[in-house]
Amino acid sequence: MWTDEKQRQLDGLREKEFAGTLTADEQQQLEQLFAEIEAEEEELLRPARERNDQRIAELRNECAEADARNAALAAVAARQQELLTQARAYLNSLLAEQAIINAERERLAGKPARLGR
Repeated sequence: MWTDEKQRQLDGLREKEFAGTLTADEQQQLEQLFAEIEAEEEELLRPARERNDQRIAELRNECAEADARNAALAAVAARQQELLTQARAYLNSLLAEQAIINAERERLAGKPARLGR
């Protein structure tokens, strides 16, 4: 746990470091204090990181589910478009056949036939 005493020790070592008078033992003490600070920060941040990791996993799952739904909807839309294309082609075929029948009736009857009769 970080204490006022450790803070004073860190401050003193940093002053010596800036002045260029830090010994090898003091450098090691300084590095140890920084390691302790980092360890405490890591411990304090761990719950937030775990929550963030959990949320990221949830969001990834939601994205994967949305991607799967979108792919399924795209497949349905493609099938629907193909059905529409087929229906239009069939309708055009029927209209062409009706035109042929009307023309034949007209020719045989000697008068114009009305559409659909």
